[in-house]
Amino acid sequence: MVFPKILIEGRDTLKIFNKEYSFYVKGGDFWNEDVQDMLRLFNIDYQAIIAEVSGKNWGLSFMTIGDLSINIGLALPQTYRFGLTYRNKKFKSLASLTLNETGTLQI
Repeated sequence: MVFPKILIEGRDTLKIFNKEYSFYVKGGDFWNEDVQDMLRLFNIDYQAIIAEVSGKNWGLSFMTIGDLSINIGLALPQTYRFGLTYRNKKFKSLASLTLNETGTLQI
């Protein structure tokens, strides 16, 4: 049996009020994806969407991962993460707020 892996990615830059902003979105079947988080999902095929709007050094991001409680058995319901990123030439820092459908809040 063959199961297709579908992953769509888009990136664009727009100039708004003489400042450049980058827009990025990626969605579909993720596999061993680095999502810049403490939880790493290795060897698991999962559905997710990642979107980010960034300026010179700052970025705002959103990520959602589909339900991993029934298909995978990880007891992780639908998860949403909102992030604020600061990056320069020497380092990158991400602060995030994660919500899931059970009402649990993680910072």
